[in-house]
Amino acid sequence: MGLGVGGVAGAINVWRGAGEIYFDSLTALVFLLLLGRWLQQAQQRRATEQLRLLFSVVASWARRVTPAGAVELVPLEALRPGDVVEVEAGERVPVDGSVLEGHSALDLSVLTGEARPLEVGPGAQAWAGAVNLGARLRVRARTTGADTRMGRLMAEIERGSRERSPVVLWADRIAGRFVVTVSLLALATFAFWSLRGSTDAVSHAVAVLIVACPCALALATPLGVVVAIGRAAREGILIRGGAALEALAARGGTLVLDKTGTCTEGRMRVVAWEGDEQAAALVAALERDDDHPVGRALASFADAAGLEVEGLRRLGTGGRVARVDGREVAAGALDAIEAHLGRALPEASVTVARLAERGLSPVVVAVQGKVVAVVGVGDRLRPEARATVARLQRLGWEVELLSGDHPRVVAEVGRELGLAPERVRGGVGPEQKRAHVRALRRTTRRPVVMVGDGVNDAAALAAATVGVAVHGGAEASLAAAHVYLGRPGLGPLLGLIGRARGALASIRLAVFLSLGYNVMAMGLAMAGWIGPLAAALLMPASSLTVTAVVLAQRADGERPR
Repeated sequence: MGLGVGGVAGAINVWRGAGEIYFDSLTALVFLLLLGRWLQQAQQRRATEQLRLLFSVVASWARRVTPAGAVELVPLEALRPGDVVEVEAGERVPVDGSVLEGHSALDLSVLTGEARPLEVGPGAQAWAGAVNLGARLRVRARTTGADTRMGRLMAEIERGSRERSPVVLWADRIAGRFVVTVSLLALATFAFWSLRGSTDAVSHAVAVLIVACPCALALATPLGVVVAIGRAAREGILIRGGAALEALAARGGTLVLDKTGTCTEGRMRVVAWEGDEQAAALVAALERDDDHPVGRALASFADAAGLEVEGLRRLGTGGRVARVDGREVAAGALDAIEAHLGRALPEASVTVARLAERGLSPVVVAVQGKVVAVVGVGDRLRPEARATVARLQRLGWEVELLSGDHPRVVAEVGRELGLAPERVRGGVGPEQKRAHVRALRRTTRRPVVMVGDGVNDAAALAAATVGVAVHGGAEASLAAAHVYLGRPGLGPLLGLIGRARGALASIRLAVFLSLGYNVMAMGLAMAGWIGPLAAALLMPASSLTVTAVVLAQRADGERPR
């Protein structure tokens, strides 16, 4: 409206050869409005490009077994239900289906968050996206492509990413009402001065429209968001847009944490060693070339340099045995060691049960036919996790723990974090995580924040008010999330909340000052105390005020409610 009236009035004055032209003021107005729009669209383009990372989780090619038994490399789109695919060690399973041939272990952390791999054999289920850790497998496809469990998760992520920023909608509502109000006031100004017989009625109306330029309102939100995003990026926190900032700036809400890789370190380590520690080097040598996560944990626990391994063989799917430095060494699950030794091990079974109650994976070690140690392998809690959870609770957040890991393991981690048992749930798949997050959003008006690192968290991240992907997470979780923490651990969450509160406070203050300035300036213009030229000179003041306030924003996350 201001552009149209100012342009028409300026053109008439050029034709008349008298009066103000306003063209320079209108040019500045157009520039500032377009700048605000460009900043918003740039954020939307970045979000769209990130979605392309979703499909990097599943390979684009697969090894299909022909009816003649030959293996051919085909695009993933060429697979159909009933096809048989071959999956080598280290490759991802391309379909949902069942194992036809082979025994191996599958890393399902991308789907379930479970740090421990799943042993599989003929008849066992296999899922697209799982990593084959052991021997070659042949899998008969039940579903392929978008119909797989992974494909459905990706579709949910994409739908969740289309929501528009509430802070932008808030600014749009204010700006829309502001424009209507200003237009009515300009008409009233024109009518008032016309009835008084003034020849400056048009000039006074144009002055109202120019001095009440809404460019500051249009600029406040995108500029505040961009400044906050830029400063957070320097702290290792990447924020997708204004929606995340607004939700995190709330004085509390529900914060749902994944376990593996978020609260814990995300890798298996030796947590407990009960027995002869001198056997650690022998076990490390035995497991030296094992790709199994438990084997890698044992191999890294001690220095096995110079120890020779001979006659290495597997104990079914649950352990290994070989001659290490001239002695027979066996390590594996209790039942595998009992079968190898040919007798029950009651004393070892008591220790195994105790370690299992702690949520650890027990490994029995036997040297020269005698059990010498029982080892507990698990995923350690991050050092700062408990303190961070306590500070988040003081800031008004209700913290929950949600994981696909075994309920007993999750309960132990929840206890270490200081969470009430009713706030802890284990054995939850990605679909159940998404459903839980959606249920929370339906039952509360406060924001629901999901923090995770795997593809199994991606659908829940997209469904949450704010999804936060932690350092080291899978690419699909990064694409689905609204925020990425570039530093490991939960500690950066506190800085993220502080940055969000500072950004929203500066945006709202800038809008308030802009409205206050416009009310005062419009009053002067309606009273005829300032003309179009003075209005054109005052018009940028609102934008300069917004810019100064936004650039002065500070983090405000340490004050408890």
